Amino acid sequence: MCGIAGQVSPHGPVDPGLIARMGEALRHRGPDSSGSFLSEGVGLAVRRLRVIDLETGDQPVFNEDRSVAVVLNGEIYNYRELREELLARGHELSTETDTEVVAHLYEEQGLGCVNGLRGMFAFALWDSTRRRLVLARDRVGKKPLFYAERGGRLWFGSEPSAILADPDVPRDPDWPAIDRYLRYAYVPHPASGFAALRKLPPAHVGEWREGRLRISRYWRLSFTDARGSDPAGDRERIRAALLEATRLRLRSDVPVGALLSGGVDSSAVVAAMSRSGAGELRTFSIGFDSLAYDETPHARAVAEMYGTEHHERTVGPADAADLLPRIVRHHGEPFADESSIPTFRLAELAREHVTVALNGDGGDESFAGYPRYRLGMGRLPRWAPARLAARRYGPHVARLTDGERDGLYQPAFRAALGPDRWREPLEGLLRHSSAPSVVERMLDVDMGSYLPGDLLPKMDIATMAHSLEARSPFLDHVFLEAAAALPAHAKLAAGRSKVLLKDAVADWLPAGITERGKQGFSVPLAEWFRGPLRQFPEDVLLDPAAVQRGIFRPARIRRMLAEHRLGAADHAASLWSLMVLETWQREFA
Repeated sequence: MCGIAGQVSPHGPVDPGLIARMGEALRHRGPDSSGSFLSEGVGLAVRRLRVIDLETGDQPVFNEDRSVAVVLNGEIYNYRELREELLARGHELSTETDTEVVAHLYEEQGLGCVNGLRGMFAFALWDSTRRRLVLARDRVGKKPLFYAERGGRLWFGSEPSAILADPDVPRDPDWPAIDRYLRYAYVPHPASGFAALRKLPPAHVGEWREGRLRISRYWRLSFTDARGSDPAGDRERIRAALLEATRLRLRSDVPVGALLSGGVDSSAVVAAMSRSGAGELRTFSIGFDSLAYDETPHARAVAEMYGTEHHERTVGPADAADLLPRIVRHHGEPFADESSIPTFRLAELAREHVTVALNGDGGDESFAGYPRYRLGMGRLPRWAPARLAARRYGPHVARLTDGERDGLYQPAFRAALGPDRWREPLEGLLRHSSAPSVVERMLDVDMGSYLPGDLLPKMDIATMAHSLEARSPFLDHVFLEAAAALPAHAKLAAGRSKVLLKDAVADWLPAGITERGKQGFSVPLAEWFRGPLRQFPEDVLLDPAAVQRGIFRPARIRRMLAEHRLGAADHAASLWSLMVLETWQREFA
C-alpha cells in the first residue's frame, strides 16, 4: 500500500525537486520508505507502506532490463499465482513483491496486463522503449488516481495535494463539479473539485505518449448471465466465493485485523476470516453515546462468538469539530459523507494494533442492502428511458432538492453555473447498464457512482491518513461477478433485502444479526447540531470571509440554522456539506 505521484513532459527534463515534493505530500500513505525514478522527460515518486515482501519490495520496481518501471498503490492479491506463471514462462523476478508481476505482465500483454490482476490498485508504468506512460485503476475504484494535463505535460497522484505541489497547476475550483458535490456529497468522476484536475475512472487505463493522453475502459460488471433459481446451490456458491476472496486478502507479512460494525457484511467477513485460518483475530468497532446510533453490542456478539481480541472507541461531537479540517485536508476536494468522522477514528484505533484491516464494504451494492432499492423503484418500468429513471432515482441519492438549491445559491453564482445537469452521471450509467431488472439497474448505478464516489474514498482516505491498509472481500471482482449472476429475487424479495447473502451466512453469525434492519454507519449529527455543536455551523458558514465569497444567501443559511435548531427540519447533512465546502476553500484557495 502506497502513495504514488509523478510527471511526464514531452518538452524536456522533469524537476527532481518537484518529484520529491510530490512524494513527500503523500508521506502518510507510505511512511516506511520513499522511492523515485527519474529519466529524460519523466519522474515517478512513491511512498511505501510495507505489507508484502518487507525486505526487497521497495518501489519503483523494474523488469529484467529496467526498460519498464512501475509504482503501485494497492495490492495484487493473486500475485503468487501470477508470479509462478511468469517464472514458468522464463521471466526473471528479483523480488517477492506483488508489484513486480505488473512489470512482467506488461512485457507480454501491454495495456492488457490489467486483465489478469485481481486486487485493488492504481499504478503508473513507464515504458522507456516506447516512451509511454501507462496509468491504470482497479475495476471498482478502491484506489484513487488524480491527474492533470497542461501544455502536453501530465501530472498524476494518489491525492490532489501531490499534484498541487507544483505551482504550475492552477487551484481554481470547478464550480459545476461543486454544484454536483452539493447534490451528492461527493464530486462524481471524472471531475474533481479543481478545474485542472481529473480522476481516472475505475476500470480504466490511460496511455500517455507525445503529450497526449488516451483513456479506455477494460472491464464492466455484467448482469446479463443471471441464473435461474437454485437457492441451495447459490448459497453455497456465495459462501465459497466469499471464503476464497477473504483467503486471498489474508496474504500479508504484517498483522491483519478487521473493522467490525456489527452489521451483516462486516460480521460475515470476520466469520470468513476465522474459517479461512486467520488465527487469532483482532477486531475494531466505533460506538456512539446515542443509543439509536450505537451498534457496538452487535459487534461484541460477533467478537465473542469468534473469540477475537476486540477493541472499541466512542465518537462524540468533539470529534466532528476536531476532524473537519483534517478530513478536508486529506481528501483534497469537497467530500461530505459525515460517516467519515467515525471512519477516521476507527482507522486510528485499528492502526494502533494492526497494519491491515479487512472490512465489509460492497455487500450492499451487490445484494440490494439500501432502503432506496425498495422505495418507489418497483413502480418504474424496466423499459423506462435513462432520463426518467434518473429523475425517479435522483431524489434518493441527492442532498439538496431543486428548490433548496435555487433558494440557497446567490443569483450571480447560480447564473454562472449554466444548465443544471446534476443527473447526467446517473443517466449515463443507466444508459449503459445491461441489468435485466429495475433493482439490478440501481445496483449497477450505485456500483458506478456511489461506491467509487463516496464509500471507497471515505475508507481509503481515513485508512491511508493513518497508514492503515483496508481490504474488502466483497469487492473482489470475481465475487462481484458471482453476485451479479444471481437472479434479482435473490437480492431483494418481498421487502427483504440481501436475501441470499443473509441466508448464506446465517449459521456463521449470532442469532438476530441477519434479521436486523439496515443501520449503516450513521452519525447523530442532527442531535449534535441542536446540542453541543449548536454554534459550530454558524461559526463556519456565517463567518465574514464565508459570506464575502458570494456563493450562498446568508439569509437562507440563517433560516436553515433556525429550522434545524427548533426541530422544524433536519438540515444536518446539508449544513455539513456547506461546512466542508467552506473549509475546503480555506484550505486550498
